[in-house]
Amino acid sequence: MFIQLSRIIACLGVCGVHIGYGYEVKGMGGVLSVGRYGLFVFFVLSGFLACMWNGEDRRTYIKKKIIRLAPIYYVSLVFCYVIHRLILCEVHGNEANWLRYILGLNAWLPSEDIFWKGMHANWYVSVVWGFYIIVAFLWKRVKRTNDAFLYIAFLICSVCSIVIKQRDAMWSVNGWCYLQFFILGMIAHQEQEKKKLIVLPIIAILCVAIKPSYHTMTIFLSAIYSLALGWLSGKFQLDTTNRTGKILSHIDGLTYAVFLVHPFIIDFAIDGILAVCVNKTVAIVVTCTIIIGLAEIVHCCLEKPIQKYLMDKVR
Repeated sequence: MFIQLSRIIACLGVCGVHIGYGYEVKGMGGVLSVGRYGLFVFFVLSGFLACMWNGEDRRTYIKKKIIRLAPIYYVSLVFCYVIHRLILCEVHGNEANWLRYILGLNAWLPSEDIFWKGMHANWYVSVVWGFYIIVAFLWKRVKRTNDAFLYIAFLICSVCSIVIKQRDAMWSVNGWCYLQFFILGMIAHQEQEKKKLIVLPIIAILCVAIKPSYHTMTIFLSAIYSLALGWLSGKFQLDTTNRTGKILSHIDGLTYAVFLVHPFIIDFAIDGILAVCVNKTVAIVVTCTIIIGLAEIVHCCLEKPIQKYLMDKVR
């Protein structure tokens, strides 16, 4: 249950930040800004879940991980193409940029050209499945659950992230800057299995001791969350046989659809929604309702059927 609740809260946090900025909500900047850390919760969770092998071989593992993300990713690309090219009749200056998105490389080959509105959430999927591919490539090494390997990898990725941030103006959309958060999740899973949650508190303490910055703060909070994840994830199981469990499971299943759908509504519909609503509060409620409704349609009518079809083909 802790994993499902984490994913739901992280999704709400990220969407809350974007909606707050989109509607220029004043007086809640500090509260809403906390939601941006939801992205790192997703990364840590992905690292944690990546270590749940379930007896799979490398090929089955990577197929299942990509099938989990690919349908909604490509559905969102199609939405964007329909909106910009067929409805708004926009022509982008660099059509070859589509290749980065089609191959899922937009986070690993960042460009100043963000292409079109509504596509920034696709960046997240590119980062996650890039990580899964790295895990598959290092399959034998990662499955040995060697303590030193993960600790050294975390240190190297953290240092590389700092260097990239200093030298690359596009660091915030560079997937190489976020690998250390996935590794924190892997460390949490490893320490949970060995029942010794020792290294994560040390990482958190070191972040406090170092000069405070956005970088150290994100690692500190991610280490604290990883510690909670390693401690609580095995203690509370989601019972999908009762009504509450079924509702939570369904909402959890909607998180990726909400994550990829909400930028379209915020980027394209805010002016129209404000025009027909009596005030900003009502407009925000309407926006959230539209996002949830569209995400429900996408999840039930497109994402789940495509995933089921692809999973049947993999078996």
